[in-house]
Amino acid sequence: MSRWQQLGHLALATWREGWRSGLWRMLAAVWGLAALAGWFAQETALLEAQAASWAWSAGLARLGDTVALAAAVTYALARAASDRQLEFVAAAPLPRAWWLLGIWLGWQAVALATAALAALVLWPWSEAAAPWAGWAVGHALELMVVVAAGVWFGISLRQGAAALLATVGFVLLARAAPALVLMAQGVGDATAGFWAGAMGVLHALLPDLSRWVPTASAAFEPRVLAEAVLYLGVLYAVAAVDWYRRRLG
Repeated sequence: MSRWQQLGHLALATWREGWRSGLWRMLAAVWGLAALAGWFAQETALLEAQAASWAWSAGLARLGDTVALAAAVTYALARAASDRQLEFVAAAPLPRAWWLLGIWLGWQAVALATAALAALVLWPWSEAAAPWAGWAVGHALELMVVVAAGVWFGISLRQGAAALLATVGFVLLARAAPALVLMAQGVGDATAGFWAGAMGVLHALLPDLSRWVPTASAAFEPRVLAEAVLYLGVLYAVAAVDWYRRRLG
């Protein structure tokens, strides 16, 4: 069997494991709550009911998809570590980076499918096709970064709860970084320069997820694609380095 065939088998096995781990149940619950929130907002909003429905349903779906996918990735790797599967992988003739790439690609496929299904669920609450499509693409890129971060923390920490908290914390910081920069610039004491600089560095290091997923009234920015490719490559690289340097057993 060639390396490319091994890679395909790994990605396919990861795809199957992702859906068998109960991820689809969590996502079904998230999308059901999102649809219910959209219906509730449409029935209760006095003005711009369609926009309110989209804001409620899309926001809930975005948060729920992120947490559910992060939990699935990190706990899958935690189970692999506890079952000593990682030791067998490290001893196999397949290079570690190649195995990691197969796992990474399988979870990326799960992320893309999750974003596509979420967009289909939210279609009744969208006002137009263009903003809906922009949201779907942005959400897919966001979930791909969530998966990449989850794989990194899962390989590094090897404990489900710790890796999940680290992944969710990474995503929350990435979303809140622009607001943190503005808050730091508004500090009026002597430490204003320090905090503004620190928050600026944090914002530069993290992906600007708040800009990746547009609102109902904003257009999707094509340059986000290049930014997403950059961060996906960086996250895979740091996961591969950590996987290579880690001694198992």
